[in-house]
This record gives sequence, structure tokens and C-alpha cells, in this order.
Amino acid sequence: MRFHGLVVGLLACAACGDDAQPMADDERDPAADAAVQGDAASDDAASDDAATTGASFEQLSDDAMSLIAQSGLFGEDIPDGAIFSVFFRCLPLAGCADPSLELACVSSRIRGLQQTPTFLRTLQTSTRALREGRIILQEDAASDCLALLPQCADFTSQEYADAVSQAQQTEFCEAAFVGTAELGEPCEVSGECKSDYCDRCDNPFECCPGRCEEKPEELRSKRLQRGDECRAASGSVDPTRRCEEGTFCTFNTRMCASTRLEGDECELEVTVAEQCVSGTRCTNESAGPRCRPALVENEPCPRFGEECGPGLYCLAMVGGGVCKKQRERGEACSFSAMCLNSDRCDPDTGTCRGPATEGESCEAIPCERHLSCSEDTKRCVVDLGGVVGEECGIRNPCSTDLYCDGAAQSEACETRKGDGAECRSHLQCTSLYCDVDTRVCGPAPVCDPS
Repeated sequence: MRFHGLVVGLLACAACGDDAQPMADDERDPAADAAVQGDAASDDAASDDAATTGASFEQLSDDAMSLIAQSGLFGEDIPDGAIFSVFFRCLPLAGCADPSLELACVSSRIRGLQQTPTFLRTLQTSTRALREGRIILQEDAASDCLALLPQCADFTSQEYADAVSQAQQTEFCEAAFVGTAELGEPCEVSGECKSDYCDRCDNPFECCPGRCEEKPEELRSKRLQRGDECRAASGSVDPTRRCEEGTFCTFNTRMCASTRLEGDECELEVTVAEQCVSGTRCTNESAGPRCRPALVENEPCPRFGEECGPGLYCLAMVGGGVCKKQRERGEACSFSAMCLNSDRCDPDTGTCRGPATEGESCEAIPCERHLSCSEDTKRCVVDLGGVVGEECGIRNPCSTDLYCDGAAQSEACETRKGDGAECRSHLQCTSLYCDVDTRVCGPAPVCDPS
């Protein structure tokens, strides 16, 4: 595997969200930090104002740009191309009726990148190339690329992840960046090459520079066929290579297989809609999971079951349950499953409501997705990562200039170390480079594209 494509390297970084799971620092090896992959995130339900029209190429809101500036990921000068490549999936959420969608998406991307050394390094390299004109953003193609995504949709849903993955494979998105380097010229990332392929080793900390070469045939075809391997042994999926229409990536065999028909066995570990034929879903049964039609309103359902269709919940009754319509915001409720769009039932008012906003209490109602619930005040606050001494881990990473010290008795955020200090991972070093042989922080190798 070689490094290729600015869009592949950053825009398609599915692991770079708040569901990314970095290893504890004492489990890391500097050479292993390059192997970063992940399934597309799938989480909450869709927003009220979801639409089918695409977004135009516009900057994010002032609030979102402020979050990015606070993160320190790009420095003071942030090229449009860097915003497009890293926050591609967030751009269609700008200007929506619910501003928390955009802010949640942006903060999710920031938090994922903060603790992923390989992508931080690639981000630095690509941003420098954009500033210096070695990679050029084509705004017309970028606009056409963004138009393929639905506006104001739930960016954490599997449907949105699928739309992003499909868009990345179109000629519009592939043409969003143009490199200026000719064949045979040095390169750090494939985006610099007119051929869109930089031949270099896998680890950006271990080798530089590469050379622009013709893109290998295996990288030109991105749709996998039945029987092709689509999933690594670890269970992760390459989001830039999808199974062909009518197939899906299995969990057990790790190969593309035909979409299951109604009544067929299915895998609960697979979340993509393509696993079961349209109109059915993978349902857990006593004899094993099967593709079954979703239940409709007033049909019987298992007590507290999840087989009711979209917009319905299972109302528990004596002798079983029945599927009923979920409630809108402001309508009466007894428990949160009664509320639409993952809203919560407010125990104080007995009505469905949205998440708590900045400054509101979060003891009973969770915060909007770009906010965190303060342990001290029990109120929602903006959180771009833990501060020095604060507890940290997979779900609560440290801010950009800190690292999570897994060697401590209880993991806590610590200041990164300067050159010459002992280290166990790239994240511990201010330079983001820990020498694999000496285990000492030092300047990261810098490629000279000239």
C-alpha cells in the first residue's frame, strides 16, 4: 500500500471522528501509528430539516471556523483546500436550521485528528502543499462534488456515510484537487502529482520523498466484486473501496457477498443497508439473525423490541407490545423511545425535547453533539479536548497540543515533549516524531519537493 490522494488521505479518513479509538500510549509503537483505518461512523438518527439538494462550495460558519482556529490544526492561514479535504462531510451542514449539526461534525473531525499522528503529519504536509501551490483546489469540481451530498442530514448516520463514500468515487470529487508535479518529480503526497500517485512507503515518518508515477491499475478500480476481500483481519473497512451494486461487505468472511433476501441469515455486526434487500432489516431472532420486514404501526412487537419501522416505537402492553408513532418535540411522553429523531423525554416537563444547549443543565438531558457535559458544573460546554492533568481516554481525548499519558496510574493529559526527551509514541512529542530506534523525540523528516 502506498500513500495516494489528498482526498483519500484526509477527506476519506473515516476513523477521524469522535468514534475513533486510539490505543493507549503505552500500547503504541511509533512505526505502527501509520496503520490507521476504520469503519464509517454510525450513530444518531436524522435531523428534522434533512433535504435532498446538494450544498454549494461555501466556507463553514464563523462559529465553526472559530472551533477550527482554536484547535490549532492548521495554524493561522487556513487554505480553502484544507477545509474542503478535512471537513468535506461537514460543509453541507453549514447554514442549516439546526446549527448544532455543523458544529458537531466539525468538532468530531477535530477530536479524531488530534490523537492520530499519521493523519496529523499528512495534514501538515498537504496543507503546506496547498499554501505553496503544489496542490490546487478546483472550486467548480469541488462544488459539483459537494452537490452529491444531502444538505442538513445526520452526518453520523450510515446513509450519510454511504453518500460520502459514493461521492468520493465520482469524477467530480476526484477532480477537486489537481497536482502540478510531473512524472518522476519528487512528492510527499499523491495530490501533488498530475498523475495523482506518489510512489513512497506507507509510513510518512520513515521515508521521503517519493516520486510521481503512473497510478497502478489496482488503484483505478474502486468497486469490488463478489468474492473480493473488502475487510481487514482487524474488522476495519477501507471506505474508499466499496463492494459493487447488489453486494455488501460481510463481517465473518470479510468478502463482498450478494445482498440477502427476506428470511436469509444476516450479520448483526454489519450496519450497511445493502446487507438486506430493500424493505427489510437484520433482526435478531432466537434461531439467529434474519432479514425481516420492519413492523408497521399497530403491529405486535416484542417487549422493548427494535423491530418497529422508522418513526415508530414498541409500546409495552400486557402480553406483548404494539408499534406506535413516535412523538414530535413538545408532545407528551413517558420515556425517550417515544420521541422522534433521538430526542429525549424531559423528566421535568414530560415532553419530548432536543439536546441541551451550551450553558444548559446536562444531568438529565444530553448535550448537543458538539458540546460536552462538564463534570464540575453539570452544564454543557464547548470541549476541544482535555487540559493538562484531566482524565483522558478513547472517548475523551486531549487537546491538540497535549497527549494522553497511558503510563500514569490513571491516564491524564500531559504536555508534549521537546526534542531529546524520551518517548514511546509520536503523540508524546511536540514534533510529532519519536525515533523508532532511539525512542527520543526529534525533528520529523522533512521532504524537499524541489
